[in-house]
Amino acid sequence: MNTGYYEAMFIINTGDDEESSRNAVLDEIVAEVKKHKGTVLNIDPMGKKQFTYTIAKKRDGYYYLIYIEIDTQAIQKMKEKFRINNRILREMFIRLEKEPQFNASEEGTVTESEVKPEPVQEVVEETMEQEVEEKADDSVPELEPITEEEIEE
Repeated sequence: MNTGYYEAMFIINTGDDEESSRNAVLDEIVAEVKKHKGTVLNIDPMGKKQFTYTIAKKRDGYYYLIYIEIDTQAIQKMKEKFRINNRILREMFIRLEKEPQFNASEEGTVTESEVKPEPVQEVVEETMEQEVEEKADDSVPELEPITEEEIEE
């Protein structure tokens, strides 16, 4: 069995009765993880958010970030099951390099250094700055100032 740590994001349809509907869907997710001999490490409710565009004719949904340890082959089976569930609008699984570390003081959150990679934008900006500096050193010839005599001619 090849197990791994995963960060799973779920967008749940809020429906008419929000709390009981969300709890029922969460119970289904946890049951599916346990069915595949996985472990739910942490559930982080992120709240209700409006979508930029409609998803399945819905304008908002409730976001959950769930950390699990499970066999890697079970992920595809779970994705298929969740895609046919009309109460789950979207799901996404990301495999983590290491086991996520949770702060004891803030249950439901993860330390950023363990889960979040370095932002790509900062790396790109640093690389571009280095390239500009290297080109500036190599290719810019020294120019002599123009005198007034040369301008008149």
